[in-house]
Amino acid sequence: MSAPTMPPSAWEHGPSCHHCADWARGYAAAWSDALATLPTCQHTHPAIADSVREFFPGWDGAEAAHRRSVQRFRTEQGVRV
Repeated sequence: MSAPTMPPSAWEHGPSCHHCADWARGYAAAWSDALATLPTCQHTHPAIADSVREFFPGWDGAEAAHRRSVQRFRTEQGVRV
């Protein structure tokens, strides 16, 4: 499944009580199922982009900001593409 999921800590490092652990696993599974039904958003709403552009002169768009963010992360993590 490629959709985002709840952090594994909810069930991997859950409580030792089996009732509470069952609840934590169910909670994580329900969130995973709910998030899987949401479509991925590939675009920024134009009003948000306009607002950001007003607050940050030189804003070149969400796609460019995302590319820079990915590149910075890869550089920091030592990932080569």
